[in-house]
Amino acid sequence: MTSFVWKRALSYALSSLVAFAALTAVADAATIQVNKGFSPTGVALGANSVVTVQFLNNSTLSSATITAFKDDVGTMSGGGLIAASPALSTTCAGGTPTIAGQVVTMNNGTIPIAPSSSVPGSCTITFKVQGAKLGNYQNKILATDVNTSLGGPISDIVQTLQVTGGNLALTTTGPTVTQNGQTSVITFTASNAANAIAITNAAFTIAGNSAGSYTLSLPSTNCGGSATLSSGSVVTSGLTIPASGTCTISVSITAPVTTTVNWSIAASSITDDQGASNNAALSTTSKFQAGSPTVTKSFATSPVAQGGTSVLTIKMQNVLTDAAIGSASESDTLPGGLTIAAAPAPTITGVGCTGTLTGAGTNTITMTGGTLPANRLCSIVVTVDVPAAEPIGTETNTIPLTNFTGTPAGGGPVNASAAASANLSIVSSGGGGGTLTMTKAFGTAKVGANTPDLVTMTFKEIGGTGMSGGSFIDNLPTSPLPLVAVTSGGIYAPTFTGCGGTPAVAFSGAGGNTVVTGSNLAIAGAGLSCVVKFYVE
Repeated sequence: MTSFVWKRALSYALSSLVAFAALTAVADAATIQVNKGFSPTGVALGANSVVTVQFLNNSTLSSATITAFKDDVGTMSGGGLIAASPALSTTCAGGTPTIAGQVVTMNNGTIPIAPSSSVPGSCTITFKVQGAKLGNYQNKILATDVNTSLGGPISDIVQTLQVTGGNLALTTTGPTVTQNGQTSVITFTASNAANAIAITNAAFTIAGNSAGSYTLSLPSTNCGGSATLSSGSVVTSGLTIPASGTCTISVSITAPVTTTVNWSIAASSITDDQGASNNAALSTTSKFQAGSPTVTKSFATSPVAQGGTSVLTIKMQNVLTDAAIGSASESDTLPGGLTIAAAPAPTITGVGCTGTLTGAGTNTITMTGGTLPANRLCSIVVTVDVPAAEPIGTETNTIPLTNFTGTPAGGGPVNASAAASANLSIVSSGGGGGTLTMTKAFGTAKVGANTPDLVTMTFKEIGGTGMSGGSFIDNLPTSPLPLVAVTSGGIYAPTFTGCGGTPAVAFSGAGGNTVVTGSNLAIAGAGLSCVVKFYVE
């Protein structure tokens, strides 16, 4: 009897031990498993990735009811990810996932029973996350945040999303040159076009420096935050650059003297909450120059006989190297009875120079609507008629500096730097007794032993009806080195052009060649010339 009882007790103990061992094995194998993944595993800043959380039920005896699920997207990623629309979805029957802030939860739904011991039952929750910071960020689901009627996973579920990109492009606009004393506005633009997320709390410094003095006004920005001045530079902070948008900072600058202000933003110097920055540096300049053009004038022929003509040229030099002068106007009123000839018509010369000229037949030439390109000389060319009864003498033609007005690009109105004047001599035109002019020029102005230089003497009659029997005497200099005429003839023999008659040149003086005498020179009529050439050494 005792032996029988003992065997039954032993058999019960053994069967209980086997059952416990089997239960422990099931628990260790985790009836409920959870997997997750990103698609894609890497995104650009601001782009979305789809998160799929998969629940696996290894039980072939029972389905599993989800009683708790939480994925704290923001906290678990260190702020690098945020939950993004559209709404969540699930294949777990009866499940209703929700998003509250940056936390995804679902406290219901059923995981199907496993069809076989080798194929678990499964269902999923799907939602999106957005790459809100540059870097590699973990999205972790804690094991303690998942529970079902059959238990939960053994360990935390972790996956990593790589967020790349984030370049902020920098550009600048504003006049390249401004007139001294005027105000220039320069605008710096940070573009977030490459990113589908706003850049927040952005900050950077626009460094400014110059050898000359300049003054900045308080800068402005269209993207919140602040922009302040510091030792000639602009310091920004707290800016928000919209997704796929831009942020601008504008500052006014004035310099009283000619100078160049150098602006720069260092590469990778922009800081913000998202870790985005500028891959490339930016540099530009604000130039200040004296903006007033120089105006000069001259008569091509002076003296000029009564009833004759002379060509007047008014030259306007834009000294600004980087800015055109627009809306330019100029006027010149001639003295006495002088008038602007209708033919040939007045013209404006110079590459890129434009304007409208009026005044033919009057005593005033006027240019309006003109443009003087940067660093360019523009000229007004007119023919001036001298009346036959114009008094003999010298007439002075002056253009006041205020007669020129124009507006340089990026600056205010300017006048000429100074007045411009030119003299026109009027001589008699009657009785055969005109006025004779003489000019003398050397060919190279360099002479030496056995290195002759050509001397050209030009005699021109202004007015009159002709001259004859002309002569001249030219005493060659004796210091600092003596000059002597070349008397060897041949290629160095004197020549005469337009002199008529029987012109001649004789050499005399010390050594027989220090005094040059011309004789029998003749000029056929007004406006014609006699040219005598000889050599010295």
